Amino acid sequence: MNSSKIKNAMIFAAGLGTRMRPLTLTTPKPLAKVLDKPLLEYKIEYLKNYGIEKIIINCHHLAEQVEDYITKKQYKDIILVKEDTLLDTGGGLINALEYLGNEPFFVTNSDTIHIDSDKSGLESMEHLWLNKQNINMDMLMLLIEKDRAIGYKGNGDFNITADNNLQWQQDAQDFVYTGLMILDPKVLLPYSDRGKFSLRDIWIDNTSKSNGVIKNTYASIFEGSWLHIDSVEGIKNAELTLKN
Repeated sequence: MNSSKIKNAMIFAAGLGTRMRPLTLTTPKPLAKVLDKPLLEYKIEYLKNYGIEKIIINCHHLAEQVEDYITKKQYKDIILVKEDTLLDTGGGLINALEYLGNEPFFVTNSDTIHIDSDKSGLESMEHLWLNKQNINMDMLMLLIEKDRAIGYKGNGDFNITADNNLQWQQDAQDFVYTGLMILDPKVLLPYSDRGKFSLRDIWIDNTSKSNGVIKNTYASIFEGSWLHIDSVEGIKNAELTLKN
């Protein structure tokens, strides 16, 4: 096990999973199985194997199933935060801040699987974060080249500048966000009374109109394999990939 200096992490597991219906009418998406293992389990193991000490998981849709699963696994240092109404990613983080604390933490989605190469994606991110020196870094996001994103069919999310800043552009985006970042909770403070909102709102609010660069937001490139799983077809494709 690695010894992570960043001790806490948040897993988003509250969504309705509409693109994975009809499966998610009776099973919450985080408990959808890939090779007989729930998606949520892949992400918990990924974090714990790196040395993350406390994991906060939000839940909403069929929340009692997520609660039962965590209880039966007898996990220590996992805290479930139930959302009576969906708060989206930004609102979900603010709702869980009392458990996450004031220090930077990892944030990740539950519908992706990261398969490390020689170097852990978490380790690469943490190294960049801890050695940023005089750079103001509020968010560090793990990206992968669009043509290497398994199961992803979109147009990409970001480009990267020569200074490693994230950048929105009107034309094609070369990189996909893998659903894993390090976040300094201070960026959430201006939004503390907003209720439901997305982290995307923060990116938009901090984007330069002149060049599309997102203020204080940087990229780490994932060298391993990344599986994007947002449909029943995506589950089947992920299983084929893992078997191979």
